[in-house]
Amino acid sequence: MPDTVQGVLQARIDRLADAPKRVLQTASVIGLEVLLWILRAVWDRPGNLDVHILELKRQEFLYERLTPGNQIYAFKHALTQEVAYETLLSPTRQALHEATARAIEVT
Repeated sequence: MPDTVQGVLQARIDRLADAPKRVLQTASVIGLEVLLWILRAVWDRPGNLDVHILELKRQEFLYERLTPGNQIYAFKHALTQEVAYETLLSPTRQALHEATARAIEVT
């Protein structure tokens, strides 16, 4: 059993299948609240993004907020976002930051 809350969160994230885990990590770079259109623009892996998001919602990593004109997914807890962010290797994190900036810049 992990000794810290971060350890418990890390263990939960580690148990995710690869694709949902990558979605969670990608979302963590975007921020605590993630506009779906930005996540779609940054997501560069095969598979149905919506299916992976549903799995993350089912496991209560993310929840959906509907606002006029935007679909937002928010981390259930800020610490979850921080732990997911820290699981990324520096080059991957940097590439995701660049992709996020490009997606925002284009709009």
